Amino acid sequence: MIANITTFLFMLSYFVRGKSLLKIRPKYLLPDLSLYPEIFGIGASSFVRTMAGSLLTIVANNTITEYGEELHLAILGISMRITIFFLMPLFGVVQGLRPILGFNYGAAA
Repeated sequence: MIANITTFLFMLSYFVRGKSLLKIRPKYLLPDLSLYPEIFGIGASSFVRTMAGSLLTIVANNTITEYGEELHLAILGISMRITIFFLMPLFGVVQGLRPILGFNYGAAA
């Protein structure tokens, strides 16, 4: 935490002293409320997907602890880690492919 605060103060002093081409002005720090509907529209699907996964994990953990033993919960945890281990490279490919596909789709339209 000390390192984060120190870095923040160093970077803030760099911008405030005017050494950067980027000028920090209070009017630029105010949120543009007209952009919020678009931001929420784009992020809603990701939010719902993440919440569904979290709720599923909560329900699975509570069900296993109520009807099973600690061993069953450990087995679920290990199996989920193994599954994620194999899915992470696929997630990385998809994340890397999105900008390329979006750029090409926009260029073709």
